[in-house]
Amino acid sequence: MKFSGKRLQDAMQERGMTERELGRAIGRAYQTVNAWKLGDTTPNADDIPKLATALDKSLSFFYTDDDNSCHDHSADAQPAPAAAGETNGEDPAT
Repeated sequence: MKFSGKRLQDAMQERGMTERELGRAIGRAYQTVNAWKLGDTTPNADDIPKLATALDKSLSFFYTDDDNSCHDHSADAQPAPAAAGETNGEDPAT
């Protein structure tokens, strides 16, 4: 299971809390909360219950089994098919 910064962000939006407000509520700097949201760092075991309480969520809400939850899928995209008359840079004679 992996901490989900996206779920943290969703819970904050649901409660209408800013990073600064959440940071104050749990005794952390707003920069730390931002780093958690972005996935740069993860909260320690002592911070998760504080997040859950401040955001009125279960502990498990903040975790996901999906290891690709923060994966940038843009590199996985296939090139768009060529429009009529275009060759996508390929030699049409081959």
